[in-house]
Amino acid sequence: MRFILLFALSMTAYADLYAEDEAETEPSGGSAIFREFIPRTELELAKKYMALGSLEQKIKNYDRAIKHYDQALEILSRIGEKQTRIYALLLHLKSISEFRLGKFCNAKIDIGEAIAIYQILGDLDSALHAEENTLPEFTDACNFLTLRLLDPPRAPIPQD
Repeated sequence: MRFILLFALSMTAYADLYAEDEAETEPSGGSAIFREFIPRTELELAKKYMALGSLEQKIKNYDRAIKHYDQALEILSRIGEKQTRIYALLLHLKSISEFRLGKFCNAKIDIGEAIAIYQILGDLDSALHAEENTLPEFTDACNFLTLRLLDPPRAPIPQD
């Protein structure tokens, strides 16, 4: 529940930061709370980075989203939280940003790792959803890109 509240507050803060007319925008109480939020634990810090990544992804700043997701993943890895639902979710979210940037094979690798973690945790609904809705598209795009790199289109041979 606390994470949902943090995410909602971060959405408010983000809306304030990216308002079209900053001079007329009054910061909401929610954004002030978010800016003042100081994580007490490494896990809270990772969740904050995840929320920031989600916000960047929402406005199509995919490079920045990936940066935040990587920061969260690094923290979780450091504190021994790799086989957790939040780690899998971060990989899933990161794979979406990678796909949208055309990094299809990176996206395929990350979604595959997320699926493996979901399966280990027994979260078969999330694993199945990712396998059916995300993995095939990422795999097809990666395979297409790989084939294009291995066998680029050739210029037509002139006919005399």
